Amino acid sequence: MSIDRRRYFRIEDWVYLEARRLEPAELNLAIEKFHSGHRHSAESVRGMADLERQLDDFSVIRLKIPEVARQLENLQTQIDQLRQALIPGEEESQHAALDEPRKVNISAQGISFTTDELFKPVDTVELSLKLTPSSQWIPIIATVVVVDDNEDNENEGELGFYRVSLDFQHIHELDREIMIKHIHDRQIETLGTGRTRSF
Repeated sequence: MSIDRRRYFRIEDWVYLEARRLEPAELNLAIEKFHSGHRHSAESVRGMADLERQLDDFSVIRLKIPEVARQLENLQTQIDQLRQALIPGEEESQHAALDEPRKVNISAQGISFTTDELFKPVDTVELSLKLTPSSQWIPIIATVVVVDDNEDNENEGELGFYRVSLDFQHIHELDREIMIKHIHDRQIETLGTGRTRSF
């Protein structure tokens, strides 16, 4: 099934990221583990996504009626807390070695970043990423689609010999909704400040 990647906005961002190539012999087990790892229902995914879309419809009211804006912000906080309760995060100790975020180009359907590891096109990669300032680790199984030499490797956050681009093949729908909201928030933040974040 082909994926219309144009549906998703892409941004430059900083995330905590782990990437591990999956060997063919472990692929089926990794996919099975991935699909058994989240315990939320499809109904909870759709319900929360619908509620967030309804909140976004009030963007004009947020600008014109500050009191309503404050109440909407409270609702958003409650939604975020509910999401955390529905999707228990992985233990931070599993990612203790990741003390620095990495600069990436990301959408709700794919990611590109620089690395010293030489991946090959069609490699399957197990990703764990954390969108800051959230503390939620998002598991993804992705396929490498492009590998290029990283000639401009002196930019901040761009360390690595290769730039690798991956398409997300397995991502939980609620996690995709989290990413879409994160990217939307970053776009609003960039429009408001005129610059992207740095660490």
